[in-house]
Amino acid sequence: LCDSDMISAAGDNSAAVVSAGGAVVEIANSSVVSSGENSPGVMAGDGGKLIVKSSSVLTGGVESPVISVKGELLAEKCSFSAERSNAITVKSGGKAILRDCDLSGTRKNFQDVNDTDLYTVSVGGGDEEASLSLYDCRFENVKNDLFKMGNNSVLTLSNIEVGFAGGKVFRFEQNAKAV
Repeated sequence: LCDSDMISAAGDNSAAVVSAGGAVVEIANSSVVSSGENSPGVMAGDGGKLIVKSSSVLTGGVESPVISVKGELLAEKCSFSAERSNAITVKSGGKAILRDCDLSGTRKNFQDVNDTDLYTVSVGGGDEEASLSLYDCRFENVKNDLFKMGNNSVLTLSNIEVGFAGGKVFRFEQNAKAV
């Protein structure tokens, strides 16, 4: 358990907090910052479980979501902000549950980016089911498409607030479900 810590990663391809291969990692009351390119703030890798409570997570690098999930992630009462990336990416086989969280993700300062790649949350797209459940969460300053639901993805929403500035709310692919 990391409690009341400052955790940071500055290099490219380096997540600030990672859980994988059967490990369970919990952080609470902490600040997490990742500034490198392709460097998630918190990452639940294949087989890992990550629990994040009452913490703030910020990423500043290109293609650096604040949350990247292929394992399992549980978060409550957190603030997640991606300055130059999607906020959340849940990959095939991943499961993420967020409760009472504030989220923002932008693709500002991007050049030559295809408009179809601009979204705040990406779920699924592979052969295994990927799921994201959001309860009592708030999205701030959403300027791009909000949810991109790939093949075999499940999205559960309850009491969600969105500060919307443009784009589409949902973009669904084959076998995607929202409940």
